[in-house]
Order: sequence, then structure tokens, then C-alpha cells
Amino acid sequence: MALDGIEDIWEKRILPLTDSVAISKTTNRSVLASMNDLVIHAYYMIAGVVGPNLLVSVRLNKTPMGAMKYDNPREAIMKLAAENK
Repeated sequence: MALDGIEDIWEKRILPLTDSVAISKTTNRSVLASMNDLVIHAYYMIAGVVGPNLLVSVRLNKTPMGAMKYDNPREAIMKLAAENK
């Protein structure tokens, strides 16, 4: 988010919520499938295919996700940031 110039979204909206973590079942299978896809992609990228962790993070954030109508996490956050300015 810092690379995209929207670190204030992290500090104001996400960081305050990181104190508590709740684990629960998902009612939406497409969200679970998208999460599993990201885990699999990260595993193979970290295993040496891509390189440094920052590059892995950048590539994962550009991965289309079915749960987001094939948008990617980076674009979704950028849209939210634009709406909150």
C-alpha cells in the first residue's frame, strides 16, 4: 500500500483492527477458493520461482480473484481508497 501511496488507508482502517483475530467458517465458497488460490500461488512463488518477498507480495496483489468478480486485491483497495478521499 505504501508503494501505491495509500498507506493512510492501512493506518486508519486496517491496523486498528489487527488486535483481534477471529477464525470462523466461511459461508461463501468462492471466497474460500480465492484464499486457497492465493496460498498456493504464494507457496510456489516463495519456493524460488519469483524471488524476494516484496515481489511475491506485489504479484499476489495483482492476481485476479473469482470472489471479487476477477478483479485483483490491489485494484479493489485502490477503488476503496479513491472512494474514501
